[in-house]
This record gives sequence, structure tokens and C-alpha cells, in this order.
Amino acid sequence: KNNKIFTENECNFMVSNLLLALEYIHINNIIHRDIKPENIVIGKNGYFYLTDFDISVNLTDEDKNKKNNNHSSNNNYIVGSLEYMAPEIMFQEKINLSVDYFSLGVICYEMMMGKLPYFAKGIEDIKKLVMANQVIIKKFDIPQAWSSEAADFINKLIQRKPYKRLGYNNIEEIKHHPWLKEVDWKKIYLHEFKSPFIPDLN
Repeated sequence: KNNKIFTENECNFMVSNLLLALEYIHINNIIHRDIKPENIVIGKNGYFYLTDFDISVNLTDEDKNKKNNNHSSNNNYIVGSLEYMAPEIMFQEKINLSVDYFSLGVICYEMMMGKLPYFAKGIEDIKKLVMANQVIIKKFDIPQAWSSEAADFINKLIQRKPYKRLGYNNIEEIKHHPWLKEVDWKKIYLHEFKSPFIPDLN
């Protein structure tokens, strides 16, 4: 609200919540394809939840057995919010689970920088921006009170080329990134960790 920029601690907690959600749906062979702020809700205990599976896809047995980790589960039309969309969806290429990680990275970028990495009015303009430049958070761009580990985490998630993206091979790559080294995954899963962001229900 009011263009609030979240703290690094709040962002870290949100990511840990959503990674457990993504881990669950990915284990169950579902790609969400539309990770964006509007599809994230916050419970009264401050825990974040993933919603709206309208354009999610189920992986087929054929997709799951492909050695190159790329799946054909991508429609011939573009759906979802362009600003958070992985390039391979935007360009109607084959996708894998990491399209959801790209979108998560965009949300983190927005939480850190207060803006989107790629923003334009129409899809063709956004395509041009994506093709022209790989957005990266440079050391001198990092806001005060945010760490270089956070910037590195985000930079690795928003890689345009899927095979360069953190999580391309498996979600453990993400969970073992230095920025998440302090996360107690069991406590998060059991909701035993106090959220740093409690919504005002009044």
C-alpha cells in the first residue's frame, strides 16, 4: 500500500513460504505459470499463500521423462501478466518448472527495487525490452539495508535463458542459495516461525 517497499526480511520470509508452495505443486506435476502479487494472499498470521490456478498446466508423463527438462505444456496463446511472465512463455517456447521461479524473482526484484525489471504498455514492447537487455541488480544499485546475497538471489532467478536460471535443474538449487541459509524449512512448514509481516485486519 502507498508504494511501500518491503524489507529484506519480509521478502525472505515470503519467498520461503512460496517456495514450499511451489515445491508441493511441482512435485504434483503442476506448473502455475501466473505467479504475481495478485495471486498471493496473506493469512492473519502473516503467512503467504499461493492462489489462482486458472492457467496452470499439468505435466504429461511424456514431459516428465524428457531428458532436456523442457516440457511442451505451453499453450499456443499467451496468458498471464506480462510483467511477471517468463520469457519462454512470452515467446511461446517450451517451458519447464523454472518459469514459476522467474516470476518469483520478478516479485522479489519489485520488492527490493520498488519497480519491475521489464515494464512496457504492450507485449511487443516488453518483448523488445527482454530481447535487448538482461536486467541485473548491480552492486551500486542495491538499496540500503539490503544485502548482496539478496541481489545475487534475484539476479539468478530472473535470468532470461532458462538453463542459466537458479532452479532450472531442481528447487534444491534455490533452497540452498546463501540468501536462504538461515531458513528453518520445518518451522516455516509447521507455521512455528513468527512472520515479520502481520497484516492489520482493522
